[in-house]
Amino acid sequence: MLARTAAMARCSTSPASAVVISFAFLLLASMPRAVAPTTMTTAQMDVLLAMKSALGVTLTSWQSASTECTLEGQTKQGSEWDAVDCDAAGNVVSLNFHMQPLTGSVPADISKLSALTFLNLCYNLLHGSFEPWTTTLMQMPQIQDLRICNNWFYGTIPATISKLTQLSFLALLTNYLVGTIPPLPATLQHIDVQSNFLTGPFPFSAPTLLCSKNCFTDNIPTCLPSTQRPAADCAFCGGAGAAGMCRGYLEGCMPDTTGVVGPNVWASPLLPQFCAAVPILPAAQSSVLMALKSSLGVTDSTWGATGKCTGEKATQASPYWSGVRCADDGSVVSIALLNRGLKGALDSFISVLSTLTSLDLSSNLFNQPLHSFLSGLSSLTFLKQLLLGYNWFYGSIPATISQLTSLTGLSLFSNYLTGSLPSLPSSLVALDVAYNFLSGSLPSLLLNLKLCAAEHNCLTPDANSPCRFFGYIQRPAAAAGVAGASATERCAVCGIGTEHEGSACWDGVCAATVSPAVVAGGPNGPAKAVLDLQCTGNTEASMTDGTVAALLSLKSALGVTSTTWSSAYPCAVLGSSGTYWSGIACDNQGNVLHLDMPNSKLKGSMAAEISMLTSLTRISLYTNLFWMPLDSFTSHFTSLSNLIVLQLYYNWFYGSIPSYLLALPSLTKVALLGNYLTGSVPVPISTALSRLVLSYNFLSGSVPSHPYSSCEAIYNCFADSSTCTTTGTVQRSTGCAICGSVDGSGTLCGGTGVCKPDASVPLLQESPNLIASPLISLACV
Repeated sequence: MLARTAAMARCSTSPASAVVISFAFLLLASMPRAVAPTTMTTAQMDVLLAMKSALGVTLTSWQSASTECTLEGQTKQGSEWDAVDCDAAGNVVSLNFHMQPLTGSVPADISKLSALTFLNLCYNLLHGSFEPWTTTLMQMPQIQDLRICNNWFYGTIPATISKLTQLSFLALLTNYLVGTIPPLPATLQHIDVQSNFLTGPFPFSAPTLLCSKNCFTDNIPTCLPSTQRPAADCAFCGGAGAAGMCRGYLEGCMPDTTGVVGPNVWASPLLPQFCAAVPILPAAQSSVLMALKSSLGVTDSTWGATGKCTGEKATQASPYWSGVRCADDGSVVSIALLNRGLKGALDSFISVLSTLTSLDLSSNLFNQPLHSFLSGLSSLTFLKQLLLGYNWFYGSIPATISQLTSLTGLSLFSNYLTGSLPSLPSSLVALDVAYNFLSGSLPSLLLNLKLCAAEHNCLTPDANSPCRFFGYIQRPAAAAGVAGASATERCAVCGIGTEHEGSACWDGVCAATVSPAVVAGGPNGPAKAVLDLQCTGNTEASMTDGTVAALLSLKSALGVTSTTWSSAYPCAVLGSSGTYWSGIACDNQGNVLHLDMPNSKLKGSMAAEISMLTSLTRISLYTNLFWMPLDSFTSHFTSLSNLIVLQLYYNWFYGSIPSYLLALPSLTKVALLGNYLTGSVPVPISTALSRLVLSYNFLSGSVPSHPYSSCEAIYNCFADSSTCTTTGTVQRSTGCAICGSVDGSGTLCGGTGVCKPDASVPLLQESPNLIASPLISLACV
């Protein structure tokens, strides 16, 4: 037809013919012309293949078998790569990923696309912190059109966007971006940042400016429409300046995209949000928190429900491990469980939380000697805040508190503490010991305090005392006092500054007579600090010659170096402190109840004389250097029918768990984690056993079924740990082929021996086997 039309034009000179000629030229000009595709360079194609892998591109045309690329400004004709345009030289100039199911990240190789001017990533499933995700893109100054709209990005717009000096079109709408907009390139003609959580002023102008549904504070007459988000939305994620729940995080809020299957379209409701970035608890930290949950009696359902943790900078807690905050690497930095009705004990596992800086257990129902409650805290050298006010603690303040060398704040307000104040850390700047029964005078060290409260004790009057923040009135001392006396006579019972802490308790320690009804009434406030008092018994007891001889045998075998392990000293009654056998606690009759020697660099063996200490209820020898078969070490434990707690974790024990050990009749808690134990877990298991901790060994087979209240067995070689899931079921990925096969032998030992750590490794001689220790060389027994 076109040929005939041209011929007619040549033959006609009439006006009508002229019209036909004009029409023919217009028709010819509007018809598409077939332009052959260009050939993509190998280097450019390699970059696209890297993007295919990194972003999850599913386009079937993206194959190395094809090198054809649609020429810029033309339409695809055949086998060219979809979504890609190239220039005549085969360089990629345009990538259009609109509405592709992309889920990954942009590889650094994209920077090699030096001719790329157009990039469209809108309507995908891209998710992450916007600034690091776009780091490479912001180093490509040739980009003119950048569209990253309708995704799930959070965080701030990077300041490096100013480096895109040729940018004319920017679309970041419908994400979760926060913060203020940094300086933008002056070349921009179109800016669209709608439906984010951006804040502050908007001092930018462009021919097209779209910024509605954010948290901007200024009127933006050039921005259409100008409607901003409701205040409730901005209070969480955006806010003006320092406002917003997540202002402590540079990345602000992030959406919870769990279960999300599509892009972030206009109609999507706001997803649940939390402060970014949310730290993830390492397994070791989670294990310790679960131990504390059990020992303290924490009932909060968030403890153990997730591996996420509230960040230490978050301005409001997230629903993860209520009261716990973590650093960005997941290490626990603070625990705040005030007013939770807690009445248990502080598990010694807390010593593993070496990064802990704050512990707040105020306003609870703890009713026990403070000395025993704090026994596991001395190694927390980063602890800055220790808050235990409004409880029912009694006894003296332990001297070991001086080992908390970073402590700046200590609150023991409103308890039943007696005796004199020990030496305190020089780092301390705030102290509150008011409403107790402390006696004597205040240490001179307190002169350095910036805040000190010590009123309502039995302290020696001192007009120059630095502890007058709330006054210095003390409890009146009566000439005599007995339990049940009036409030003015309490110092005569518990707090006279004598050697034995009060005339009525000359041979014991004062404690609050706390009835169930009082406990049900809540924490110990100042109004309740005048309850009846009782004496808990002797502070020390004499041991029989046989008991002393048994302990001296243990001293020699274990390698105890303490000078207090001597027949010249008495034994401390449980809960007392002073110059007694270090780590030994007795009852009033001198029977040994506790053997506590953690962190003591012990590396010997257990003497047979341990069998004579039949009243033992607790053995805590964790974090030492014992290197021997566990069976050899515990072979004389069979007579310890009263043993309740056995803690041998973080040592170098190897071999199997002896069959008698878990069957001891009174055994309630066993902690063997962080050793080199192999073989299967023996049965029978004592019906009393409620807590079993076996993590970080090389145990195999299955964990016996038992009604544990808490059971931890991660990082072993178990084929089945389904009955022991308190901290999960993850097992070792390496090491099992050597030491931990199902039959307990492992290939290295050929079925004829037992794996053990190599004693020639210096680490074994110098440090306990902490969870962080690397696997060391193994040998066969």
